[in-house]
Amino acid sequence: MEKTNLEKLNTWFELVKGPKNLTIDEAREINNKIRRLPSNRQELQEELILGTMHVIYDFLKNFTFIEDVNTIYDMDDFISSFCEVWIENLEQGLYKQNDFLNMFNSKFFDKLNEKLGVSEKNSMFVHINKIDFDKE
Repeated sequence: MEKTNLEKLNTWFELVKGPKNLTIDEAREINNKIRRLPSNRQELQEELILGTMHVIYDFLKNFTFIEDVNTIYDMDDFISSFCEVWIENLEQGLYKQNDFLNMFNSKFFDKLNEKLGVSEKNSMFVHINKIDFDKE
């Protein structure tokens, strides 16, 4: 029997979650260390990325149509693309936003659509893009 999208998400999170869920202030502090201490960069980047995976997990877990993803995207590709965009935007977002949730804005979803090869009009994020998360 094939796993549901929520089961796939739970399995993914168990594999990638960090030992500690970072707050945005803790993530900023680590990011500042990365900029100052290039010798420990890889270890600190890993701590930052793994420590913020809970943000992606929580967002997607509460995404009201997570079970509909397979009708548009492959769930594994969806999670992978979501993570790629998160990591690409993490450093910049930490300085511009006061909350992790505010990092999910129209620019984030535009990049996600691009990675998934979906036009905006066919995106499941059009409603989110334009109404719920544009807090820049």
